[in-house]
Amino acid sequence: MEEAKEKKILFDLFPPVSTDDWEDKIIKDLKGADYQKKLVWKTNEGFEVQPYYRSEDLEKTQYAKSSPGQAPYLRGNRAEGNDWFIHQDIKVKDIDEANKEALEILNKGVNSLGFVFEEKCIANQEDFDRLVRGIFLDSTKISFKSGSESPDYMVMLKNNVEKRKFTTKDIQGADDFDIILPLTIGKGFYNNDVDKAFERCKKTLDFAVENLPAFKAITVHGNIFHNAGANVVQELAYTISNASEYISRLADMGANAEKIANSMQFVFSVGSNYFFEIAKLRAARVLWSRIQEAYGIEEANISAMSIQAETSLWNKTIYDPYVNMLRSTTETMSAAIAGADSINTQPFNNIFT
Repeated sequence: MEEAKEKKILFDLFPPVSTDDWEDKIIKDLKGADYQKKLVWKTNEGFEVQPYYRSEDLEKTQYAKSSPGQAPYLRGNRAEGNDWFIHQDIKVKDIDEANKEALEILNKGVNSLGFVFEEKCIANQEDFDRLVRGIFLDSTKISFKSGSESPDYMVMLKNNVEKRKFTTKDIQGADDFDIILPLTIGKGFYNNDVDKAFERCKKTLDFAVENLPAFKAITVHGNIFHNAGANVVQELAYTISNASEYISRLADMGANAEKIANSMQFVFSVGSNYFFEIAKLRAARVLWSRIQEAYGIEEANISAMSIQAETSLWNKTIYDPYVNMLRSTTETMSAAIAGADSINTQPFNNIFT
């Protein structure tokens, strides 16, 4: 029994090598070449990446010993396990065809659906009921991507859930409603009125908190910054800034800061810089925890950041589309290791279909 508990050291046949010994060996092998120029990678973010790292480097990391499932959630939102939802978007042009496609991919392992409405095709509750017919809403995460109309679908979802006798607290998903997004990409606020935009946002938030407590009423899009060419630091800064603006505005309107934070989903694109992208999502959770602290939320009540990760678009090619599969594979691995809550691996031919 004691032997089973004994900690095994990997490669114990090899003697330990000190950092000084490694440095001496490297300098010798460089034969006079400049260490900094030859081996240290200087990134666009301003980081200097060393040629190797050792366990002692972790001692300089502020949150390295924090526990998973506890604020600031550096090591993940859950204390045990690292499961994620497998997400796929469906473009809704025909209601029955979209429903058929949804049922097909659910049977293939997808458990998170994103209905993308490029044009309005849901006119009433009956249309919505046809769209989600046969989908077990208590075990399938469901999102609606329709800009300013997305909150309307959330109301229809609640009606469908009650009609089919599902438990409302079990319904997970997101309303892809981001009123700051149009301003970010140069289109202005909803109805060109900032006050009305946030009034609608607050009504959407209040409805979700009251009727669908596990459903995310607000989505903050960090993916647009990544796909516009932002580096990791810029993407984090702009995304967290937008999220902070939501709390600031809605709290001024009387909303509870804790409930606002708990009702938000973040969408990040994951690029091909493998380790940096893992670090990005981990850092995002820490930053979001610190933002909540700044708004007076006690540590015990800090909400874990709900992250939907998707593979990058800007680094994909139309000339050799099968290379896109390789890039998407490593990007998906980064998202999974970083602890994303759901992952959308874009089709390899997505940019030209």
